[in-house]
Amino acid sequence: MDPQQHVRQVYAASAARLVAQMYAVTGDYAEAQDVVQEASERTIRAAVRPDGVLAVQAGISAGEDPLMFASSDGGATLRPAPLGPGADPRPVPGGYAQSGWPDSEGAWLSADGVTWAWLDPPELP
Repeated sequence: MDPQQHVRQVYAASAARLVAQMYAVTGDYAEAQDVVQEASERTIRAAVRPDGVLAVQAGISAGEDPLMFASSDGGATLRPAPLGPGADPRPVPGGYAQSGWPDSEGAWLSADGVTWAWLDPPELP
């Protein structure tokens, strides 16, 4: 099985669960289906933060109209979360970094993986 087929199988198996979870948030089944469909058309990033919260970002560029979700129960339920870093962190000495690419040349930095600060790129001569 090629990787694309595997991803399609995983998505098909989990789409109904995602709709059910979004229905619990929106209270409207059609809206829940629409949200899951929109998210499936976006680049997905997810990571478990050091405090145990699962951060999921659907869409990584402004053109994808990003959505952010969080789960504090191991992914059993997702709740909308403010858009920000944390779903695609990279360990670096002293903490974590997350790129602002493709919309920005800067980066997010965090000592604990929970609280983030923006760092503009240096000006080069």
